[in-house]
Amino acid sequence: MTDQIHLFPLKNVTNVDLQNLSQCLWRWQLCGDCSGEPVCAKATCHWSRAKRQQATWTRYKDLTAAYVPELFTRQAALNTHADLLKIMRLINERPDDAREHLVQRHFVCPEIDTENIPAVSDQYRAMDLAASILFSVNCGMSREHADLLEDGISTLQWRNNLSATEFLREAFPKTLQQAFESEKEHPEWSTITPDLSAKQLRKLTGLQMEPTCDLRSHLVLDHEKRVVRVFHCTAMLKENLSASRSDSNDCVLPRQLILEVLHTINNVLFPSDRESQALLSSLVSKHGFDEDLLRYESMVLGHEDSVESTYAYFGVRLAELYDELQNPSPRTRLESWFERKSGARYMLMATMIGVFIAIVIGILGLGVSTFQAWVSYQQWKHPIKEE
Repeated sequence: MTDQIHLFPLKNVTNVDLQNLSQCLWRWQLCGDCSGEPVCAKATCHWSRAKRQQATWTRYKDLTAAYVPELFTRQAALNTHADLLKIMRLINERPDDAREHLVQRHFVCPEIDTENIPAVSDQYRAMDLAASILFSVNCGMSREHADLLEDGISTLQWRNNLSATEFLREAFPKTLQQAFESEKEHPEWSTITPDLSAKQLRKLTGLQMEPTCDLRSHLVLDHEKRVVRVFHCTAMLKENLSASRSDSNDCVLPRQLILEVLHTINNVLFPSDRESQALLSSLVSKHGFDEDLLRYESMVLGHEDSVESTYAYFGVRLAELYDELQNPSPRTRLESWFERKSGARYMLMATMIGVFIAIVIGILGLGVSTFQAWVSYQQWKHPIKEE
């Protein structure tokens, strides 16, 4: 009956729900004595690391709290958090099944009365929510994420004919070609990345760092807002790596993708020098970045060489930042009036400023000359008679 449908069925999230989520995402093993507790005191229990996942918990709460089922139906697609975790496990267990097959397998089966099957739109909404949490992307139709679009963050639709594996390839395409347009001008990454630190971007181009929980938005340069988005849920990525340490196929997200994100944060944007770390601390304390960014763990050290040599996922965005550093976009209306190319723009700007100064000086000189001529004329017309 319609009165059984709650407007926000997933609004309340308990510690037990978060513990179940951790077991679903990273297969955490809990000791059993910390059920429902915010954290576990036993170092051997995975729940002792729960405080590090505050950004993950916050995103989960925000996404689930916004879920609204179809109200005029007999059954909602999601009534509890357990329902959502079932879909996430199904996606994880069958990564090569098309989305439409996953929907049919979960929502349409002989055991379920056809009258109690949720509305198709609600089924898709539940699947999008599960994918958003599982893959750390904003998945779904654009009209369902109007608030995100207003902030300049794009959404990606998981089409019914795509499997989870194919969806991830579409969400995170590898760059097979050179990140730079000209191979002759293609410099080594080792010579570029030292210039792409957050402090350099901030100092030379005025770009600010902005946190994002959407993995697809990592290193996206927003020219209008003059910000670079940085994925800051790094604790979640580290747990994904840890969970897949024994079996690389057990990682939901591509390992190379995770390593590139961590490398671009820890080694490119915020290297170990004092000024960069001070900037990072300021972003954490004042601008909403997660505290885990301050923890640099050795678990990724063994993979950094291969990451830096390719940048298969984020090479294009790093190249765009480098191009912005070499040819800064105009910041003011005056600069926007000039050509986009940096050298020509500043040469024309200097010429125009020189012409403007010359015109001002000429006008002032003309005024002084006019005044002197008028004084001379008055002296000639009205000479002073000596007594």
